[in-house]
Amino acid sequence: MPRTSKHGAASARPAPGRSSWLPKPAEARPSGRGRAGRVAWADLCRDPELVGRWVALDAVRYEDGVPLDGELVDSDPDLAALCGRVQSADETSCAILFCEPLARRAGLS
Repeated sequence: MPRTSKHGAASARPAPGRSSWLPKPAEARPSGRGRAGRVAWADLCRDPELVGRWVALDAVRYEDGVPLDGELVDSDPDLAALCGRVQSADETSCAILFCEPLARRAGLS
């Protein structure tokens, strides 16, 4: 039987053992790429849908402290929102990185 408040409406709490009852907003989804394989970090930083957003990457490979590639899990312009979804989805091994344009990182802008 669903829980009810004192006004008789069912409460909006997730069931025990369920990580989240909130659907992921459409604008926070990683453009249909998630878990489709490895994506080069340079390619992510060229993608107009991801530039200026925080991205969650799993299984990231680094060279000299610079990300090379990884599996795109999620993205969002709001760091707190992204971290909340990643944590509630139990994706605790993800790296959270800011995707800025390559030209800006190279000092060319």
